[in-house]
Amino acid sequence: KGQNHFMLAKEYLELGDIFDFLGDFDHSINCYERAYPHILKSTRDRATLLEDHFKRQAQAYLAKEKHHLALEKNRQAIKVCLDSIRPDLADRFHAEIADCYTNMNISFRAANQYDSAYWCLQQALKYYQKSNLVDIDLNIGNVYNELGDLSMAKKQYATAIQNQQKAIKILHAYPKHRYLTFAYTSLGEAYLQSG
Repeated sequence: KGQNHFMLAKEYLELGDIFDFLGDFDHSINCYERAYPHILKSTRDRATLLEDHFKRQAQAYLAKEKHHLALEKNRQAIKVCLDSIRPDLADRFHAEIADCYTNMNISFRAANQYDSAYWCLQQALKYYQKSNLVDIDLNIGNVYNELGDLSMAKKQYATAIQNQQKAIKILHAYPKHRYLTFAYTSLGEAYLQSG
């Protein structure tokens, strides 16, 4: 009946995730928007909910290739994290900020703004390294993979190969993870493109 704003916000966010999983991004964005007023009225975990809200919207816009909107939502998520950071949330928010920067790199790369993409990946590395969450090195390995892909886009094959090798070295501890597969595939492509 609208009395528990925290639970309603969570339900709308989770319903949006289901639509996102199904590839129905318009409905997922709609659900995320419907969560927003309840997040603002929630007396519990407002900052965490708000950051989730913006980040999930950003990912849906990224999937729709609406890069300007994805960038805007990622920036809003980062601002919430930076404004709300405190010791008990620091590890989570540092990782969330890094996730946003990793996603922003994709939008900048799509617009051929390679310097901005590179800056975002450097920020992602910085914030992942501040986090002590379990398996954070998976994300660090993925950033090196993204750096390799960025170098490929710039036709800097030697740098691409170096970054993919760094990714593989980190990700080798996770032999069944898709990030390791991506790194090997990208490394093979870098060797192929470089002759």
